[in-house]
Amino acid sequence: MQQKIRNKFQELFSTKGSVYASPGRINLIGEHTDYNGGFVFPGAIDKGMIAEIKPNGTGKVRAFSVDLNDYAEFGLNEEDAPKASWARYIFGVCRETIKRGGQIQGFDTVFAGDVPLGAGMSSSAALESTYAFALNDLFSLNIDKFELAKIGQSTEHNYCGVNCGIMDQFASVFGKEGSLIRLDCRSLEYKYFPFHPVGYKLVLLDSVVKHELASSAYNKRRQSCENAAAAIRRNHPEVEFLRDATMDMLNEVKGDISAEDYMRAEYVIEEVQRVLDVCDALEKDDYETVGKKMYETHHGMSKLYEVSCEELDFLNDLAFDCGVTGSRVMGGGFGGCTINLVKDELYDTFIQNAKDKFKEKFGLVNKEYPILVTRKKLKWIPLDYNSSQLKLFEEDERCTKKIANAIGVNPSLFDDSKYDNQAAAMTSAYQDVVIPDSRKIAQCITRSICPENILVKIDFTDVECLQANKKTEADAIVKVADALERLERSQYITHDEGRIWLAQYMDIDPDKPKGNFTSLGDKLRMQRL
Repeated sequence: MQQKIRNKFQELFSTKGSVYASPGRINLIGEHTDYNGGFVFPGAIDKGMIAEIKPNGTGKVRAFSVDLNDYAEFGLNEEDAPKASWARYIFGVCRETIKRGGQIQGFDTVFAGDVPLGAGMSSSAALESTYAFALNDLFSLNIDKFELAKIGQSTEHNYCGVNCGIMDQFASVFGKEGSLIRLDCRSLEYKYFPFHPVGYKLVLLDSVVKHELASSAYNKRRQSCENAAAAIRRNHPEVEFLRDATMDMLNEVKGDISAEDYMRAEYVIEEVQRVLDVCDALEKDDYETVGKKMYETHHGMSKLYEVSCEELDFLNDLAFDCGVTGSRVMGGGFGGCTINLVKDELYDTFIQNAKDKFKEKFGLVNKEYPILVTRKKLKWIPLDYNSSQLKLFEEDERCTKKIANAIGVNPSLFDDSKYDNQAAAMTSAYQDVVIPDSRKIAQCITRSICPENILVKIDFTDVECLQANKKTEADAIVKVADALERLERSQYITHDEGRIWLAQYMDIDPDKPKGNFTSLGDKLRMQRL
């Protein structure tokens, strides 16, 4: 897919650009709770969107969708909104960035993805996050991750007709390999929960019903929730969202709201609690309880929130009959997929039964999508270095992944002649750190120059010698990379700037770094990110 994007970009624009990617997401549990101020439990997946982008020096965006084989061209002013729905996602990200003071220009871009469209895995959020990251990097805007997620959400609200919550964009921006995220959608506080379901597989089954929120009754259901919350608030002023309400509170106003509004609120109140119950169960490796809660969610979405359909209900019933641990409709509903937690020994039989019986019932062939909770893994070669200078390869489990996003600079901004100078500058900036072989470390760090949300790996052999006899120092290397990643710098760091900036982060005197930096490794270990 990546090579296909590059080939098309060269064909259309006769040049090369920078490559960016962001993942789609699943949500294990917690649907329609985000815009009710509640909790959700998403995770980034191994499917996503990839785009090649290059500023073109004009006020126009020229965009091509590989998957749709469609081209669009538009300006950056409000009146320039394109007609094509897919192009409005890119246009919306541009406009929302501009509204936040971002100075951007026109660009050329080609994109594609392997997130199935309309399957409930948030291909739209992955697309928004890709372009939000790209604009932030290409034009050195220094927008933080939270705001990048909000840019995607505002794009949905203002340019795509979907009054969604923050979950999809948040999961795409903050997703972490092997973890799910419990996100408090009111405070935006979040916590990672390791997700390693040994003995189980996660798989999505397609209902072959297109998932289209904007053309559905999604917004009507949100209004029902707001109606119920407003009614409860008259008796309980502390209730801002349905997340704050209890069933007792809801029952107090049952006669004051419509039966439809009551059902919608009942589902949300119960779903908020189910998210917390699943988090507790995962901490105990209790996947049977996780599965039970998934079935409860499907029942609520089907009978109370009424966002399922015949095909989704059929797949859910079939999963139960086959002994699947957990199953439910995933995403906003109105089509898309079911997400299924299946024991390894049942997996093949379940998939075959689902395909055979779905075709028998509906005359259609549905697809399955095995899912890994991870970020998109890419093999990416930077434009201005050859493979002998930078060895970038697919992500693995080594600790060097912490360095991958350390600086977040577009490599096309640097030519070969600047490489040594940059390595020297990084060496100088960290020469007082306890690690003795600072030049090799600096070279390793500078080799990771890349757009922030591209997952790459560097050749770590230069510092492997430290790991055998100098484990403490090697550990400090990773912690320094953590600090760099946390600060999310998007521009080249000079000697003085690097020294002052790192010192401020560590809360030590930047004018007296030598003695203080000696204990940097220990201090960083105490401040695990």
